Amino acid sequence: MRPSTTGKSVLFWQFSGEIILLTLIAAAISLGVTELLLTQVNVLMGLELSSTALWSPGFFTGFLLTVFLTGFLSGFYPSLVLSSLNPSEVLKGSQKVLSGGGLRKGLIVFQFTISMILVISTLIIDRQMSFIQNKNLGLNPEQMLNIALEPNTSKSNSQPFIDELNQIPGVETLTASTGIPGTDHIRLFLLFNETDEEPTPVHFNQVDRHFTETMDIKFEAGRNFTDSDYEQNRTKALVNHALIDEQGWTAEEAIGKKIDSFEIIGVLEDYHYQSLQNEIEPALLTTLSGKPQFISARLNSENISTTMSQIETIWQQVNPSTPFQYSFMDNTFESLYRSEKQLGILFSGFALITIIIACMGLFGLVAFMASKRAKEIGIRKVLGASVANIVTLLSKDFIKLVLVGFVIAIPIAWYAMNQWLADFAYRIEIGPGIFALAGGAALVIALLTVSWQSIKAALANPVESLRSE
Repeated sequence: MRPSTTGKSVLFWQFSGEIILLTLIAAAISLGVTELLLTQVNVLMGLELSSTALWSPGFFTGFLLTVFLTGFLSGFYPSLVLSSLNPSEVLKGSQKVLSGGGLRKGLIVFQFTISMILVISTLIIDRQMSFIQNKNLGLNPEQMLNIALEPNTSKSNSQPFIDELNQIPGVETLTASTGIPGTDHIRLFLLFNETDEEPTPVHFNQVDRHFTETMDIKFEAGRNFTDSDYEQNRTKALVNHALIDEQGWTAEEAIGKKIDSFEIIGVLEDYHYQSLQNEIEPALLTTLSGKPQFISARLNSENISTTMSQIETIWQQVNPSTPFQYSFMDNTFESLYRSEKQLGILFSGFALITIIIACMGLFGLVAFMASKRAKEIGIRKVLGASVANIVTLLSKDFIKLVLVGFVIAIPIAWYAMNQWLADFAYRIEIGPGIFALAGGAALVIALLTVSWQSIKAALANPVESLRSE
């Protein structure tokens, strides 16, 4: 006997309504969690999101429609199947309650594929950021204070300030320049060398003779600026290795050569004055002839707060009408990768959520299959199968699903992360170790998820499952 058309419709909407109700409860909980965690999310991601947007009519209407649509679509197939069952056959246990084993397994594979893509991506982003943070920049940004001078600050005001800073015990060395590494204040010029007609793009900076010492930039060849070089009105220059490499010179050959109106007196080792997303390009440093835009001071690591207080006091005495604006170079470089760090945090969060969801789906499927195979398990135990045999029997098929999801995720994650890494001139190589780590973690998580339910089924009393109805 099958239910009437009217009865099927009532059952269908009853099952669908229950699922939609569960979806609404989950949505209400999610709104509460969002409200609680919004401040922490703003801090971690550097955002300024407000909870008032959650309750705006447009957003809330769209949110409710999404919830109802999600609940209906997720419950449509189960409701349709359950409402069409033959009650007498179900009560006798002779009708399969649910089919679609391929669909269930496909969903598990899909969930673990997404999880593995996010886990692999998170590992690669983390390693790239670690690589950036630990890479030798060719200079030392630690304890480097950069003070920005306002355009209306005259040279006559900046020099007394420099002189006073030199008297502070906490200031080890300092320098003045028109640009500092980590900012876009280093301008680009087109210069001609002695023989070629094609101009060379050069990042140009005017510095005093303490620049290389303060920044801890090493020389490959030649010498630093002297006081007499500043009297010759910008005719001498220091260049980086990238410039002489482009010209085809060795460091020793470059000394004494001219590029445009500048005579090269020193060659510096390459140092990063931009983000590691950019290759080191030709750079030329010449003598500072006008007003500097920045004063950079390397501070002693002890009593930095006291030193900063003394610097600010001197600034207010020399430039009382100009605000004291400063930054630390290591923070400046770190800010260049803020969006990448936020991406890493986002991927970590999504990876954790998808792993939890995938494990819940896997756990439910194991429990369902264990109940379906209860009699088979009971018979196997009566015939002498051990707990380990039963656990292996129930676990191996699900582990295969996880491995299939992992294999599918590898090329997708590899391609996506190579596209992301292409934005970095200096990057890590994606090696097999990252995939092995992600796969091993997935396997352990899946085994823990599957084993608990499998052991429970294996330890069940076979008499209960073999009892006659």
